[in-house]
Amino acid sequence: MTRLPATAGLDHRCFATRSYTSSGCHRTRRAAPTKIVAIAACFLGMYEVQVLDSYGNITYDDGQAAALYGQYPPLVCASRPPGVWQSYDIVFRRPRFDASGHVPSPAIVTGLHNGVLVQDHVMLVGPAANQSRLP
Repeated sequence: MTRLPATAGLDHRCFATRSYTSSGCHRTRRAAPTKIVAIAACFLGMYEVQVLDSYGNITYDDGQAAALYGQYPPLVCASRPPGVWQSYDIVFRRPRFDASGHVPSPAIVTGLHNGVLVQDHVMLVGPAANQSRLP
C-alpha cells in the first residue's frame, strides 16, 4: 500500500494499492478527539472504502466510515468514539474483463469495521464518486 499526499486545504489521505490484482488490507487508526480526518483505502485508483471518524458525525450515507464511497453505506454503524482505536479489514476482488472489454465479473468488496460485517460481498458499479449509484 502507498500513501498518497493530502489534498491542499483538506485533511484527506488515501492509502492505495498499486497492484492490479485482488488484495486485502488491515488498517487501524485512532481518531483525534477534536479533529475529523477523512482517510480512504483505495483500490486500483478507482474504488474507495471510507476509513474515517464518523462517530456522532452526521454525513451522507455513502460517505461515512466503512462506506464504499459513492455506492454503498455500511450495513451497520460500528464506529467507536474518538480517541479509541478503530480497525478495518477489507477484502477486494478486482473486476475481470473479457477480450471485448466487457465486465463479466465486477469488482467485489467484503469489509469488517471493528470486527463487525459492514460490507457483504458487494459488487461495485464503477469508479468512486459521490452518489454514483442510484438508491
